[in-house]
Amino acid sequence: MKKRICVLAMLSLCWGVTDATAAGPDLDGYVEFGGRLFDVDGDEAKFNEYRDIDNGVYGNVDILSYWEGGYYIDFLAENIAYDDQAYWLNGGRFGSLKYLLYYDEIIHNITEDALTPYDGIGSDTLVGTGETEPALWNSFDYKKEREKYGGDVEYAFENGYFVQFGASNMESSGVMPYGGTSSAEFPAPIDWEENQFNITGGYRAKKLTASLTGQFINFDNEDDSLTRDDTIGSLPPDNDVAKVLGKMVWRPEYYGSVVALNAGYSKTESDEQLGIVVPGETRNFDGEITKWHVNGSWKFEPIEDLDLKLLARYDDRDNDSTVLTTLDGNENENYSSEIFKTGIEADYKLSRNNRIDGGYHYLNKDYEGRSDSDGADDNLFFIQARNYSLEDVELRAKYSFLTRSGDYTVEPGETDEGYRSYDVADQDRNQVELEGGYYGVEDLGLDLEFTWFNADYDDTEVGLVELDHYDLYFSGTWAIQSNVNTGFYVGFERDYSEDLGDAAETTYYTYAAGLNIEAYFMAEKLRLYAGWDWAESDGKSEFDSADIIDTDEVEDFTQHILSLKGTYFIDEAWSVTLGYVYEEWDYSDDQWNNYVIVVPGSRGDTFLSGAYDDQDYEGHTGYLSVKYKF
Repeated sequence: MKKRICVLAMLSLCWGVTDATAAGPDLDGYVEFGGRLFDVDGDEAKFNEYRDIDNGVYGNVDILSYWEGGYYIDFLAENIAYDDQAYWLNGGRFGSLKYLLYYDEIIHNITEDALTPYDGIGSDTLVGTGETEPALWNSFDYKKEREKYGGDVEYAFENGYFVQFGASNMESSGVMPYGGTSSAEFPAPIDWEENQFNITGGYRAKKLTASLTGQFINFDNEDDSLTRDDTIGSLPPDNDVAKVLGKMVWRPEYYGSVVALNAGYSKTESDEQLGIVVPGETRNFDGEITKWHVNGSWKFEPIEDLDLKLLARYDDRDNDSTVLTTLDGNENENYSSEIFKTGIEADYKLSRNNRIDGGYHYLNKDYEGRSDSDGADDNLFFIQARNYSLEDVELRAKYSFLTRSGDYTVEPGETDEGYRSYDVADQDRNQVELEGGYYGVEDLGLDLEFTWFNADYDDTEVGLVELDHYDLYFSGTWAIQSNVNTGFYVGFERDYSEDLGDAAETTYYTYAAGLNIEAYFMAEKLRLYAGWDWAESDGKSEFDSADIIDTDEVEDFTQHILSLKGTYFIDEAWSVTLGYVYEEWDYSDDQWNNYVIVVPGSRGDTFLSGAYDDQDYEGHTGYLSVKYKF
């Protein structure tokens, strides 16, 4: 009902705008309706993972109405009546009033025709049927549907002050895979609602801009826990978030200065029922985390051609949540932190066509309640050069170096050392960025980009040891003739990681390429387009231990997309488009290959329901549409 009311309200407002043409507003925009046919061989859920392509009619609308005096209304509708439909209505008066109403749907299809030996799918209580033959299990779809609607309005007074109000509601429903308190895979309900309200007041002028914002967010999960055979598993808890944020930008008249300050405070509270294996026993957890920060920067020009920037930031996180005691009697310590950052940056114009900039940042992290570390110190240096002196050539090069020193609560090699997280491990990190462009031939543009990143985690005997990444991309555009344009790109990426004390090395190689061509014929009444995109990834893991088998296929995939489209412009207003899209997705991973449904009890308490199984697909989509522009 809410969906219908929201959509009909915006449509009626749009019709009101259209009917008002007799009163004299100017109209701009288009109306497009068409038909579509598709066929998928394979996993239709993966094909439609974040969209809704179906056989039938579809439509898109964009209507802009504007009047003398600066008043305007713009209505936009996409994928009307489908599960990924969206509607926006914004308007106001330029310079004083802005408002927005919207309704947006997002769908996430995960797996179709999953199986489970439980009744009560979609509820907070699953009851086992005792059936051990998967062919007789209940069939269902893993998917999430989200509906979000809301709006905001802003009014700016003539004296520079402004106020803004906004509110939104987001509802999520569906079924998601869940592991619960064991390694079993079973359907958990999604029945969430999130409400958000914010108010802002501020001032805008040439030399000073300042604002103060208050925001409140409420998240409510209708199902706080999931019960399965007397076992209780926790689901996302209800929580409330309150925030206050202040911002200021001041431009005084000395040294070309720009001073920026902002500060914020937030408090998050949650109430969760924790599940444990013992039947009939539960515990309540009250979460309370407060955060606040303040940061500022001063950018100025002390001498000609030199820009300096000083910056600083302080973050504080306090955790006053319930202190829990585990079943073996151990008591946890809540995690809190303080982070301080400061730095200086400089940008100097060497000559008319050459600039160099660089800087230094220092970051100190102080932790309380972490089992692996009391904090860490970062020192970051970077330098960048830009050159435009070569005719028709643009060059940019940047190098940065970070060194991190961690303050560990355990020493390398000790039993607890395996719990150390890589975000506080000692490390040296190097990064290089190179970019070049050539535009020396008329109607031709070429760009080359290269990035290299390496992080060595010193003295880590258990955990992450090294990360290494580089990528290279080459792209260009070429207007072959006045009526023929082309574009292309090719790319390569390599990602390498080493962990578990030199026992595992994982490498990903990713390749990508694309080509498109667009041509106009018949005095530009006919537009033809063809585009092809290809991406492929090859991953593997190698182990030193003879007890672990190397994996030759780690998240391997190949994707092909071919798009063909022809548009005939009947006149300045009417056009007809005929198109076809071919899509292919092949996925292979040694952890998922030869996936089979596992019966409860056959592997201890582990069983599988089919989530994310067999993602391969080959899809064909054809469409015909008519567009009217006005």
